[in-house]
Amino acid sequence: GWFLKAALQGHADAQLSLGHVFFEGVRVPRDFNRAADWYLKAASRGHADAQCNVGRMFRDGQGVAQDFKQAMDWYMKAASQGHAEAQFGVGRLFHNGQGVSQDFKQAMEWYLKAAAQGHAEAQFGIGCLFDDGQGVAQGLEQALEWCLKAASQGHAGAVTWCVKAASQGNVEAQFSVGRLFDEGRGVAQDFKQAMEWYLKAASQEHAGAQFVVGCMFCEGRGVSQDFKQ
Repeated sequence: GWFLKAALQGHADAQLSLGHVFFEGVRVPRDFNRAADWYLKAASRGHADAQCNVGRMFRDGQGVAQDFKQAMDWYMKAASQGHAEAQFGVGRLFHNGQGVSQDFKQAMEWYLKAAAQGHAEAQFGIGCLFDDGQGVAQGLEQALEWCLKAASQGHAGAVTWCVKAASQGNVEAQFSVGRLFDEGRGVAQDFKQAMEWYLKAASQEHAGAQFVVGCMFCEGRGVSQDFKQ
């Protein structure tokens, strides 16, 4: 088709598109080898999306032999062009010590670049580094802040982390998890669940939670309307 004609003439976007066709198996049998071939052609022309995809394929051993050093090289090419997914990829390789010496400070640096572009997994990665005190001073407050950013985007691991912190009695986590359920950010909207978490925080004298609980009783949101409460 037309993609193939353009790709054979060296059109990088067309080469990337053909890579997607074979990677996803769109109207053709899924073929990681052919996907890698087309991604590599586009990547060698400086296409950041393709470079990132090549990095992922080397990381996962899809269509190419698994090679973390090659993964890092290709991720870095895309990351240096400001590609958020590639910046996260670089951070994760540093975090795990794959293809490079493990370096939590470098992991943090690259996660921050991706997180600044709204990358949820990078935000969760930052939260985990703060939680574990890796590359930074341990800080539950910062961990919660970053995990909440990721949870608000629906990152399942981040939602689980926030709920766990709330279950362990962290008052800010209780209030924040209440807001997630109240606003339906990252979780299905559930006013009853929201009220449960707000009440836990309110019982620990969290002024914001106490105010919201009052509002919810007034509005009958998640509870029976009760102006006395």
